Amino acid sequence: MPLCFCEWGESRWEESREIQRIALNLSNKRTKTPKSFQKSTILTESNGDGPKVLINHVSIIIIVLTGHYLHKKYSNFQKDKVENEDLLFAWAKTKTCFQRVAAKWVGILHEREEARMELYRVIPLRENLWAISEVGKTVMYVVNGEKKALLLDTGFGMVPLRQVASQLCGEKPLLVVNSHGHLDHNSGNNQFDSVYVGRYDEPDSHEPVTEAVKERISKDFYQEFLDAGGTLPPWNPGPAPHIATVKEGDVFDLGGIVLEVLECPGHSLGSIALFERKLGWLFTGDLILTWEVWGQLPRSSTLRVYGESLRKLADLEKQVTTVFPAHWEEKRNPLKLLECQLPPQVLSLYAEGTEKIVRGEDQGVPYPFRGMDARCSYFEIGGMVFDPMRIG
Repeated sequence: MPLCFCEWGESRWEESREIQRIALNLSNKRTKTPKSFQKSTILTESNGDGPKVLINHVSIIIIVLTGHYLHKKYSNFQKDKVENEDLLFAWAKTKTCFQRVAAKWVGILHEREEARMELYRVIPLRENLWAISEVGKTVMYVVNGEKKALLLDTGFGMVPLRQVASQLCGEKPLLVVNSHGHLDHNSGNNQFDSVYVGRYDEPDSHEPVTEAVKERISKDFYQEFLDAGGTLPPWNPGPAPHIATVKEGDVFDLGGIVLEVLECPGHSLGSIALFERKLGWLFTGDLILTWEVWGQLPRSSTLRVYGESLRKLADLEKQVTTVFPAHWEEKRNPLKLLECQLPPQVLSLYAEGTEKIVRGEDQGVPYPFRGMDARCSYFEIGGMVFDPMRIG
């Protein structure tokens, strides 16, 4: 079971809702919760004897504030027993609930550490949106519309993606899209009959995964997992039988959720981003990460073109609520951002940082890479690796 899930029974869920109602009624008149906390959530799933539960940071904050408020009221309990009897009851139940929530919180954090050793995890992000983290490195996304579902990227091919998507979204039609044509994002394509990819990455999408490539992937991406005692299942990655290409302005209408294709050459020539304008969700593939992105690869665009793609995304910043990247490692998340989620401001950071390199204002530092004389400029979040001979 994914590590971000824990279990509450029906009675505890009802008690939690009751306490939250009491807390909200008492605290709404006194304080406003910052928006940043309203979006910060930990999601849990029942074990069959209770419904799915959402425990969020704001609940804990409200309970703490309410506890302080009720404690002050309780001090006057002896003066007016009748008037404050309901407050005493609320304080007792709030205290009990807070203790339980705190215990669950500690348990969840402990589980998160252990779960990094799992082959994959399903992470609820929003209603109708999940991330699938493969060995805590590569991230795929499942978006559930009213009529169709969409899977963005297929990772290394170790995850039973059709089964996972079916469990999340039911048996509705599933569209499969690659953010770009690299093996850590399309090796599971052979689990599906047809996959969409950016038109300039279409040639890479037909390449078979040889044993030598599998060995390199295992070493580069899975060694930490194996060293921790993990074992890899039988693995048969490869391309899909049919590859369909997409271009700028194409849309995937899932019913209530519409994802627009943005062509963004950079990390690869055919990299695309998907943008849900109504919800402000921007899926950027490998264009933007919490650590340095690779813009120096043989089939990367020139850095000037990469910068133009980043500027196009930065121009959307005011419409974006969250950026969802295609890689995530907790140990490479120094700002402790919410898992698999970047703030919209990262778009400007990347665009402005790359433009400084193109203008010659930032020379970067040496970045040894497979015998290449690459350099890297680091930003407040992430950075850009580039070939000084291919600025453009």
